[in-house]
Parts: sequence; C-alpha cells; structure tokens
Amino acid sequence: MGKLNYNHATLSSTFIMQPSLDIPATLNQGGAGSVALLQFCLRSGQLEPLFLALVNEYRQKPNHLAALTLYDLFCAPNAPARLSVVQVLPPQDLKLAGMVPLLRAQWTQMQAREAVDEEKRLHIAQPQRALFDSVVAALPTAFAVVAQQFDPEKRVNDCLPGGSLSAGQRNWINQVWLKQVRPKLTSAGFWRVGTLE
Repeated sequence: MGKLNYNHATLSSTFIMQPSLDIPATLNQGGAGSVALLQFCLRSGQLEPLFLALVNEYRQKPNHLAALTLYDLFCAPNAPARLSVVQVLPPQDLKLAGMVPLLRAQWTQMQAREAVDEEKRLHIAQPQRALFDSVVAALPTAFAVVAQQFDPEKRVNDCLPGGSLSAGQRNWINQVWLKQVRPKLTSAGFWRVGTLE
C-alpha cells in the first residue's frame, strides 16, 4: 500500500479547527467574556465552570456560610445544581462530605443567640481554603464539552443546541436557578452571580 501524502494547505482550508477555549483563563480574565461564558454554562446546564468561579471567590475569603452553601448547592447528593463529576462527590467519594458536619456544627454555634455550654463549645476555625480542591481537580473533564460548544464570538444563545433555550433549560433557570440557587449564593456573599440568568 502506498504512502498517503497530504497537502497541509489543502487540509487547513478543508478542516478549520477551532482552538479549544481555556475556561480557567477566561474566568480569570473577568469582564464580558467571563460573564458570557458563565451565562452559557448556566443556560446549557453545564455548571462546572460556574462552580470553579465560585470556588475561586471562596478561596479569597473562606468562611463557613460560603463553604456550606457551595457544598449544599453543588456537591451534596440531592444538590439542586449537582455537578457532573460524581466520582469526587458523595456518596462515591466521602472525603468532602466527612468535613461538612464539623463545619455545620461550627456554623450553628456561631449563629446561636445564647452562650454555648463550655463543655459543648467547639473550637471555631476558618474553613480550609483548599476545601473544594479535590472537586476542582476533577473539573477539566467536564470543561471539554463546554469548550467545544461555547464560542466567545457568538451570542450566548447561539451556542446552545438549536440556538435557544429548550423548555427543560428554561424551567431549570426559572424554577431552580432563580428561585433556589441564585438567592442562596447571593445570601452567602457570592454577589457576582446576582446578574446571571
């Protein structure tokens, strides 16, 4: 069988490869490109880049309410915005879930109106900055699909299959994001998500 020769110029004009989007870099740049990416992720139901942006914000000022909110909304078994990287989430991986009871008990004690009995008082420590690192480490596998679908040169809805929100996507945004997830995030101090819809 003979050797196949490909003309590079012919291949280049036939197969135009779109460069893969660097999601962490786009989020770190901020601005309109970051907002458009987060809007797309929200509308397409691919929440991993949004979670990365929120964890980056959490790392700047870790606190109990933010940690518990991120866990309850994105990582818990019945989380309304549960991530797709289930291999690092409970019940498959219990490392993160094992840290939550102490955080929740500390948060409850911090919110108590009455003094806590000295024998029952917990030492309150700032939550670990790296609390969600095992989840973040698994996110790049989920970024591949987003990087293929999202084009920063197009309108957000044009990147969606069919060029618009499906009924299921619209329902999730109206019933889950706007009524449950976004209010809890903003109450926990994640103000930037207040404009995402």
